[in-house]
Amino acid sequence: MKLNKKPKKILIDGRVLQTDQKFRGIGIYSLNLIKNILLFDRKNSYFLLVYKEIELPEFSFPNLSFIELTYPKISSRYHWVLDQFFLPFKLAKLKFDLIHFLEPNYPLLFAFKRNFKSIVTIYDVIPKIFPDAVLSKTLKYKYRLNFFTSRFADKIITISYSSKNDLIEYLKIPEEKIEVVYPGIDSIFKPANLKKENFILFVGVDDPRKNVELVLIAFTELLKEMPRFKNLKLLLTGKRTLFREEIKRLIELLKIKDKVIFSGFLPSEKFREIYQKALFLVFPSLYEGFGLPPLEAMACGTPVICSNTSSLPEICEDAVLYIDPKDKDDLKKKMISLLTDKKLYQDLVKKGFERVKKYRWEDAAKQTIEIYKKLIDL
Repeated sequence: MKLNKKPKKILIDGRVLQTDQKFRGIGIYSLNLIKNILLFDRKNSYFLLVYKEIELPEFSFPNLSFIELTYPKISSRYHWVLDQFFLPFKLAKLKFDLIHFLEPNYPLLFAFKRNFKSIVTIYDVIPKIFPDAVLSKTLKYKYRLNFFTSRFADKIITISYSSKNDLIEYLKIPEEKIEVVYPGIDSIFKPANLKKENFILFVGVDDPRKNVELVLIAFTELLKEMPRFKNLKLLLTGKRTLFREEIKRLIELLKIKDKVIFSGFLPSEKFREIYQKALFLVFPSLYEGFGLPPLEAMACGTPVICSNTSSLPEICEDAVLYIDPKDKDDLKKKMISLLTDKKLYQDLVKKGFERVKKYRWEDAAKQTIEIYKKLIDL
C-alpha cells in the first residue's frame, strides 16, 4: 500500500516584494512565480519570509503562512549585512525542508551548516560585466559577497541560457548546478483597439546599460534624413536617476528637446497603454539577463527593434529586428524600415504574438516545482 507523503515545509524569501525592486523585473518575476507556485502546489506547506510592518502585495492561499523578520532600524541598504548574521539563526530554528532565495542573498554560514536544501535565483551578472554601473562601494561589496556565497546553494535558478553561460563563466558555478526557468508575460499585456500614435518608445532611460544615447543620436539623424517624419516623437520611460542630467545635456546638444518626452516611472496599467499606442519599441540594451520589455511590447501588438547581444536573440528569436547596439546607422535604418514598410511591420506583429505564447507563468511555476522535487522528493 502506498503511503501518502508528509507535506514538505518550503520557505520562499519574498522580501524583494517590499523593496523598490517590486515594480522592476526581479519584483515582477518574484510576485508572479510565488502566486503560481501556490496555485499549482496545494499539498505542501509554503512560508513567505517578509519584513514585519512593511507593505506587501496581497496573498490569499490556504497553504501559505508568513515568517516575519524584524531588523534594527537602519537603512535597508545594509540589510544584506544583517542577513549574514541574523538570518541563519532565525531560520535554523524553524526546520524547513527547502529554502528558495529569490535574490542572491545567501548567508555564508549556510555554506558550512544547514539542515535544509537551498536554491538561489540569480537573474544576471550585470555587476560583474558592468562594474562601473554599481556606483556605491557598499553595493559592490554586497554583490561580491552574495555572488560568492550563492555558489554553496544546492541549486541555482536563472532566467535564460545566456545567463546560465554567464554564471558559469563569471561566477564559476558548475553547469550541472544551474537550472533555467523562463519568466512568463503578465496577462495584463495584450492588444487593444487603440489607434497608434506618432511616437517611438524607449524603456529604461535612466540606466546607462539600456543605451539611450544611441537612440537619441539615431533618432536625430532619422529626422534629418527623413523630413516627412518631422512630427515624430520619442517617448522615454524610466525612473529618474543621476544619469538623467547627462541625458538632458545630450538632448540639448542634439537640438531635439521638442521631440523628446519623459514619462517617468509608469505602473503596469499605464505601461500597457503606452505599449499599445507606440509605433514600435527600440531596445538597444548592451546586456540583458532576459529582457521583458520586448515581449511585453509584442504581447500588445507592437513591433520591436532590439540588440543582437546577450539573451535577446535567445528570447526573441525571429520576432524582432536586430541591431548592433553600437551602430547608430544600423538603428536608424531599422527605424526607417518600420516607418515605411507596412508588410514588414505586420509580419513582426504576427511573429510577436506567436513568440510570446512561449512564456507563461504557469510553466515557470511548474518547472520550479519540478526543481523542488529533485531536491526534496515532494
